Amino acid sequence: MSMSEQCLERVAFFPNSGMCDMIRQMPDLSEYVSVKDAAELAGYAPEYVRRMARGGKVQAEKIGTAWLILRSDLLRHVEEMERLGTAKFDKTR
Repeated sequence: MSMSEQCLERVAFFPNSGMCDMIRQMPDLSEYVSVKDAAELAGYAPEYVRRMARGGKVQAEKIGTAWLILRSDLLRHVEEMERLGTAKFDKTR
């Protein structure tokens, strides 16, 4: 059961609060990793992972002050950077 489904069960007794609609719109966070875990997984510094999230280079969700990074998108980015090699520094690409 996803996190949003669990939340829906908890707020079911407040049908008119609008909370259920908010929860339905939440992404499924089970595929996301913390900045620390993303940095370890990719071999990047945590601040670089945060910069990628802020800049939209990887799909991420900000919850409060914490970033959660979509694991599959992070791995896609790492693979792309490895494939590009030194061409990744070319600003015209």
